[in-house]
Amino acid sequence: EKLRLSANANYGAIGDSSDTNRYMAFKDGNVGIGTTAPGSALHVKSGADSNSTSGITIERSANTQRGYINMGGGAFNFNVDSGLPIKFRDGGTANMTIAADGNVGIGTESPADKLHVEGNILFTATSERGVYLNNTSGQEVYVRLLGSTELDLGSDNRIRFVETDGGSVRAMFDLNSGKAKVGAGASETPSATWQIEDNNQSTTQTNFTQAIDRAGLLIETQYTANAFTPGLFWITSDNNASKPKAGIYLKETGSGTYIYFGTSNNYSSGITNNGLVIDHAGN
Repeated sequence: EKLRLSANANYGAIGDSSDTNRYMAFKDGNVGIGTTAPGSALHVKSGADSNSTSGITIERSANTQRGYINMGGGAFNFNVDSGLPIKFRDGGTANMTIAADGNVGIGTESPADKLHVEGNILFTATSERGVYLNNTSGQEVYVRLLGSTELDLGSDNRIRFVETDGGSVRAMFDLNSGKAKVGAGASETPSATWQIEDNNQSTTQTNFTQAIDRAGLLIETQYTANAFTPGLFWITSDNNASKPKAGIYLKETGSGTYIYFGTSNNYSSGITNNGLVIDHAGN
């Protein structure tokens, strides 16, 4: 078959000998392939709208591996032969990789999951921004920043903190009931507003009185002679909420520790009585 150069008032073309098929058209300095009305320096129009291998084909020199760029099926497509990745490079370095299994890597060429980022992720927006995860049932979990000071961790049901090595649940918040549980059995539903499960019981009393590694709840302060320490206190939110109604706290002295059990007979004043004081001798 012979090629034929032709021209009319609208464009010049290279076609077959019958001048029926135009393989390449020239107009206003633009080149068209598959179109006689090129709208840019190089304008390629595919012959099949749904063909993923149409458009522009780029073939590797070492073998027949191919990549394709086309517009088809209502989308702009990058396509490669089966089993090959697509990589976006800058100066030869792959900044983003779409692996053959569909995993996407940013900063890595070997993504291990649907999205694998090697480095930091920055979210910016004028209002709330963060990461939202939805399952097929429409349940949502999210981590988001509100304004510049508030971090939200949200869920439609529960939030669990899991040990990555063994998969053990170490803390669980039931957002439906507003209850929380920490400890070895945290995977179970909490029975109280704040529940601690610790199975480090011992028949040796000194394991608790002379060590702290088995403490279920530990309050740490610094020693100051004759100073009272933070402790455990109760308030009522609907009656003088800024004043404590009862408390358990310590006084540290040079001779030892005193423990105070305080109560109140005037809620507007707070704790008004030392209901019970146990000195360093246990009296």
